[in-house]
Amino acid sequence: MTGKKTNHEFEHISDIIRTTLGKWLQTSGEPITRVWELWDATVGDPIAKNTRPACLKNQTLTVHVSSPAWIQELRFSKKNLIEKINTAAGSHLVSDIKFKVNI
Repeated sequence: MTGKKTNHEFEHISDIIRTTLGKWLQTSGEPITRVWELWDATVGDPIAKNTRPACLKNQTLTVHVSSPAWIQELRFSKKNLIEKINTAAGSHLVSDIKFKVNI
């Protein structure tokens, strides 16, 4: 059985897709690409493990969240998250965030 990996750690499909898309879209200049790049470091590990930015339209960022409980928690932090994202990006990318449970 040569050639097979013996790594027993699973990687979430969204991480694989984000990594792949990041490679393809690095030069696109799209604002959502910038949000994807800075998301994990900006929001911190607990939030990053339970959320993924999905789309950015008219400065409204839609974020997929793992559960309704996280939506409730993040609504209290929305203003702070917007400030952190815009500061990390060095420009005003986001003016609002909508949270959606990703089933």
